[in-house]
Amino acid sequence: MLAVHELEEIIIRDITPFDHISAEQKSNAGRKAVIQILEPLAKKDEIATIVCEFEESKTPEAKFAKWIDKLDSCLQCKLYDMGGCIDPKNPQIANERAGLQENNGNKPSDLWIERQIKVNDFDETFTKIAREARKDQNWKSRNLTNPFSKK
Repeated sequence: MLAVHELEEIIIRDITPFDHISAEQKSNAGRKAVIQILEPLAKKDEIATIVCEFEESKTPEAKFAKWIDKLDSCLQCKLYDMGGCIDPKNPQIANERAGLQENNGNKPSDLWIERQIKVNDFDETFTKIAREARKDQNWKSRNLTNPFSKK
């Protein structure tokens, strides 16, 4: 289910809150992209059903897959933040672009993680994993650099 869900990103790329695209627009673009990719396949309808199940997030499998996908976005956001890809001098701009409230001294990635916990109704295990990811000391051993900086 997760692999099939990622198909849309081949065409529409990974859309983030910084792109200012509504969930409905992203969903429509994703659906069209998946149909385009699956068109030549014999089992296209079966695979498309899996994509719909993921998007609706009603079955236990779909909820689990959605949580894994959102947890990945939390970890990526933390990596970007720790690597200096989010302007540390002006984190409020990042917060506003991501639709987050005032940062109150929190890092944008920490706010993003807490938002994902809330809006995706993570279970206890996923909440613990996401909150553990907020702890900077868990990331200190990583050699994080800004991939966008000119070398």
